[in-house]
Amino acid sequence: MKLLILFLIFLISQTFEITNSLTINCFYGTKTIKVLGSVYSCHTSKISTSSGIEVTNVIGTHLSGKNNNDVTAVFIESNYTLPFVPRNFSKFFPNIKAFSINYAAIETLFGDEINEFSQLEYIDFWQIKLKTISSKLFEKTPKIIFVYFGGSLIERVGYDLFTPLNVTQLQYVSFDHNRCINRWIDDGNTTAIISLINELREKCPFDDEFFE
Repeated sequence: MKLLILFLIFLISQTFEITNSLTINCFYGTKTIKVLGSVYSCHTSKISTSSGIEVTNVIGTHLSGKNNNDVTAVFIESNYTLPFVPRNFSKFFPNIKAFSINYAAIETLFGDEINEFSQLEYIDFWQIKLKTISSKLFEKTPKIIFVYFGGSLIERVGYDLFTPLNVTQLQYVSFDHNRCINRWIDDGNTTAIISLINELREKCPFDDEFFE
């Protein structure tokens, strides 16, 4: 009986390890993006609900003379099959400044999804099923100057989402084509950005106590 129990525990632990493990297949290359210019990036796709949430392995062939330390951007596309933000990228890419997820099934950002990217300047979540954003999302990423949440289903945005950021340094803020708001600022105009933030608070109110 004891051996049977130990065997079952082993199977459960192995199953958890498999379902929690995520291998990223990177297609490496250079790309020019707004506010950052040319970046060396990992582009990946085909991450689905059957994949784990923790990145435990990265494969792919770097361009000549490049390695993981040169990667400053991660771009993810998922064909609306990815319901979460993968974690642990920084273990492999310690110098990430840009992070992008497109065509995902993510509905809620609880606030800790990008904490590992302390040097992040550029965040782009486009065409995903996002409805709710916590105030805590930018607490660990004060250097952000580019924010894009366009083409989604946003209805609720935490009141203090932008509080950790230096609003005068923001260059681009977009919440275009969402349920509660359709507005963007692409010229770094601080007055206009503050107006957009106030519009978010008015039209997309959200009390973060919902998560507590």
